Amino acid sequence: MSKQLGFLKAIFMLRYTSWAALGTALLSSTALAQDTTYTLYGTPGLIEMPTAQAAPDAQVTANLSVFKQQQRANFSFQLTPRLSGTFRYAGIPENKGVGTDGTFDRSFDLRYRFIDEGQFGEWTPAVAVGLQDFLGTGKLSSEYVVASKSFGPNVIGTLGLGWGRFGTQNGFTNPLGFIDESLETRPELDFGVGGEISSNQFFRGDAAFFGGVTWKYSDKITLKAEYSSDAYVRENANGTLDTKTPVNVGLTYHYRPGVTADIAYLYGSEIAAGITFDLNPRTRALISGVETAPLPVRVRDTAAAASWSTQIAPNTTQVLQAAMKADGL
Repeated sequence: MSKQLGFLKAIFMLRYTSWAALGTALLSSTALAQDTTYTLYGTPGLIEMPTAQAAPDAQVTANLSVFKQQQRANFSFQLTPRLSGTFRYAGIPENKGVGTDGTFDRSFDLRYRFIDEGQFGEWTPAVAVGLQDFLGTGKLSSEYVVASKSFGPNVIGTLGLGWGRFGTQNGFTNPLGFIDESLETRPELDFGVGGEISSNQFFRGDAAFFGGVTWKYSDKITLKAEYSSDAYVRENANGTLDTKTPVNVGLTYHYRPGVTADIAYLYGSEIAAGITFDLNPRTRALISGVETAPLPVRVRDTAAAASWSTQIAPNTTQVLQAAMKADGL
């Protein structure tokens, strides 16, 4: 009875703290409309798989996602232009049929984008490395290296290599084993212990490929499809999830700047939904009307206008872009 009361209390805390934070974000008018979409883990990505995308510097994101297996409240922070972190509460329900208890799991992620798209030429994808649930019980523990590349203004393709949970779907021997054979084995975690850095797990054990694509159909709708490398091994074993396919599909609806809603069909058996609020403290909340005006257009006489050349100087575009950027245009 005490376990049941404790779990109910935890779920109440999850919902209360999540909606309080999300409500605060919703009331803010400073959020920016972004092309970045978020996963059910609250990180920039596809549906459950990450991408190498990043939010604008200093952006704060609150996300709540639900499906039968888990309910997650995620809080992400773009700490620097390249480094981001995510703090997560996940409610994992009990399954009385097989005797598993419900749990209220806490986890923390870090991700670092070490190559920007186009950094070494137009062909260069963005590349990031991430640690998921490296400071927690390890129930959601994964590591990954992922690359994302834009194909035109509306399509982004992603390919990644994952370990841990992200290395369980059609996994293969760790390619890092050539460095040290010990990397081919992933030690078992004591799921009852949390708050310790699981460094003995990092990039160990089997690896697996994941990937996907996003298509910005319109300003409001983004379509997503992914191949997931998470086989949900424990969840399938205890009967809380029935994975029929590793392919997930989803849709993101950009309701307004700073507010997006997601719906997805997972693993051929589950419907998932999520809502994301983001805000950026570096953006002014209100426009007062007394801000400094842009640079005025210099008045020229007719003779001067007639003498203008039709040829654009080599640096004209760069100068104009710099001036417009300074004015926030």
